[in-house]
Amino acid sequence: MYCGKCGTPYEEGQAFCVKCGNNLKERTQIITSTAASTTESVGAVVYAGFWERFAAAIIDGFLLSVATYALVFLFMAITSSAASSEGSQAALSVGYLLFSIILTWLYFAILESSEKSATFGKRWLGMRVLREDSYERINFGRATARYFGKILSTILLYIGYLIQPFTKKRQALHDMMAGAVVVRDRDKAAGVVVAVAVIVGAMILISVIGILAAIAIPAYQDYVHKAEMARVMTYAQEATEDVTVSYQNTHIIPESLGVAGFSRPLPNEVRSIEIKQDNGIVVLNLSDKFQNGILFFVPAEDASGKITWACKYAGIPERYLPSSAGCTEAK
Repeated sequence: MYCGKCGTPYEEGQAFCVKCGNNLKERTQIITSTAASTTESVGAVVYAGFWERFAAAIIDGFLLSVATYALVFLFMAITSSAASSEGSQAALSVGYLLFSIILTWLYFAILESSEKSATFGKRWLGMRVLREDSYERINFGRATARYFGKILSTILLYIGYLIQPFTKKRQALHDMMAGAVVVRDRDKAAGVVVAVAVIVGAMILISVIGILAAIAIPAYQDYVHKAEMARVMTYAQEATEDVTVSYQNTHIIPESLGVAGFSRPLPNEVRSIEIKQDNGIVVLNLSDKFQNGILFFVPAEDASGKITWACKYAGIPERYLPSSAGCTEAK
């Protein structure tokens, strides 16, 4: 039998390793093979191979992506009215990045320091993250160090990950930094089969999700903008109706919308609204949600005295305008 920390042989019943002092109450007889992907064992500990860990990472990544996108989509739906300007979009992007980092950190740190010593991906593939020196459960601090150590493994052109198959205890750089090892409890063949199935399935699923997202996200954003523009059009219609009534009663273009009896508060999508006294055109200056565009409502009086309003626009994407308004681009 061999010490699980330094590999020194010891006799049955021996309490501590004579070389490193490791507690030998738990049998950790290990023989490391020369294979690049795993460690063959005749005792209690088997180090997980590269592809098994890769498959577990895909599972965890998928679960985190679903949770993150679901929460972000809900947040976008709630705050859509404030998310159209460049400044607010930048703030939301930063918030999304911070949220993703915190969620991912807590996911790995809490689960790997829990009683199961594994994330859902590792658990389903029969793996655990343990202390390198005692093969006991790691604490939250060590799990946190291991997670943020992955940043270094990544920025070193993924070398921190790629060295894993070639180290004695199959440790990646972040495992070494945290003093941790990843061990496997299940039969190797079963784990490899599951790992391959997960990788192939994940590739297919990611492709499908990417296609759906590329279609759904722009469509949702257009829907939000159209709904906001509909509110603007309703507001403008109310203003032109009050101007029409005022003009028909006095035959004079009102000096302001207030004189015409229009006093409704500006919606979030409109920076200002005014009437040109020389020609009666009602002008709406829109907010940065619509690229600071402008809507013009031009009045026309027919022989019978009926007032009609023609809608014109400038600086606004045409797809946001309702077709029923009949708006044309101002020249």
